[in-house]
Amino acid sequence: MIKSVCIFCGSSSTEGKKSLFNKEHKKIAEEIGKELALRKIKITYGGAKIGLMGIMADKALKEKGQVIGVALKSFKKWGILHKNLTKLHIVNSLQKRKELMYNNSDAFIVLPGGIGTIDEVFDVIATNILTKKNKLLILLNYKNFWDTLIKLLNTNIKQKYSKKEIKNNIKIATSITAIFTILDKEVSK
Repeated sequence: MIKSVCIFCGSSSTEGKKSLFNKEHKKIAEEIGKELALRKIKITYGGAKIGLMGIMADKALKEKGQVIGVALKSFKKWGILHKNLTKLHIVNSLQKRKELMYNNSDAFIVLPGGIGTIDEVFDVIATNILTKKNKLLILLNYKNFWDTLIKLLNTNIKQKYSKKEIKNNIKIATSITAIFTILDKEVSK
């Protein structure tokens, strides 16, 4: 049963007055935060107040959702630490951050993001395989954002560097509605 979800998404924010991320992605982050909060599903995420991460967290908190941040110690120095969360864990390393996010979540939703988001995706896939766990990973492939990543996984399997089982717990969604259809099926199990 899924009671907690970890959200991986971009932390790019603004440069001057220009936003560095797609405006449609902002709406997606808001909708995910709102829907998870309304469904009383606890959210764990990277702990920043900027980018899609901050937008998602702010919307969930506005809807009275539980939002747990797992942030690097350096976030405080950089001034990007979200200070209004339900709970905040501050860690010294990326490894500890990813371990805590993995252990505190029943499933993962991946929104658009950068290299950090890609790293988190592969960490969940590898952890699922190496620990024989079956935690769900939902990639929001909105307007084909993750096509290249999906192609890489398929190529890796085709060339026999990974078994097709690496995709057993990966679901591809192209809309917010599809994400919640997948989650609803998992919640009812």
